[in-house]
Amino acid sequence: MINSSSWGMHITYSLGQGADRCDVWNYSGGTTPDWVYAPCKQVSLPAHSTSDYSKDADAFTFNNDDYMLNFKGTQSWRTKGVWTKINSWQAAKCTVHADFGVPYCVVTG
Repeated sequence: MINSSSWGMHITYSLGQGADRCDVWNYSGGTTPDWVYAPCKQVSLPAHSTSDYSKDADAFTFNNDDYMLNFKGTQSWRTKGVWTKINSWQAAKCTVHADFGVPYCVVTG
């Protein structure tokens, strides 16, 4: 998980376990809505940083900011605090959207 944006975000390595909660819009990991309010452990990922590559990030969000998402070519807006699940073979990179000046995350794979 790469956060090249100007905003801090949150990720989880333990979706389905932990004392925190993650409101995931795509719990099955695809582009179809599949809402689950799941246990997790939220971990801060500061602006301009990268997650621990030795661990597999399961999901991400911006808890304080709405964000724009390009999930394998499908564009959507996500409300702050709404989590996007990514599968083990997928990668996500967040930057600043050139036109809107908001967090913009692209999921590939």
